[in-house]
Amino acid sequence: MASIKDILASKVFFKLLEKASLLVTKNRKLSKVATAALEKVMKTGSVKALGVGIITQIKLMSMMTYYYARGTYRDISRKSIVVVIAVLLYFLMPFDLVPDFIPGLGYLDDITLIGWLFSTLGKELVLFEEWHKKYGNIETIGFKDLNN
Repeated sequence: MASIKDILASKVFFKLLEKASLLVTKNRKLSKVATAALEKVMKTGSVKALGVGIITQIKLMSMMTYYYARGTYRDISRKSIVVVIAVLLYFLMPFDLVPDFIPGLGYLDDITLIGWLFSTLGKELVLFEEWHKKYGNIETIGFKDLNN
């Protein structure tokens, strides 16, 4: 199993940080990353593989990214949103340090990275969640059960 140190030090994650740095200003492409992550997490079987808590966290990160891309939510540092985007990109990759198709192990590196992100950027994510409860329901992303 890959540790968080292995993931963060990997060439793959470094490349994703670079890509995220470029995507942060490309609103349409950034919106697509957010919706792609939501689509992946909502596929049948994701709950078994990831667990309800991780699915909730991915939805939250995806929504934050989407609203950031739309210019609606900007109460997060550029450095932090780049890391969030890189983690979503990592989640979207089927072939990362532990390929997602490996039964029982495929999502462990994704879960580890998402857990690290929430422990590192917890305050910023809580602030977004509060904002979303207050203002975010005005605009939908196109998924019926996004807030469920």
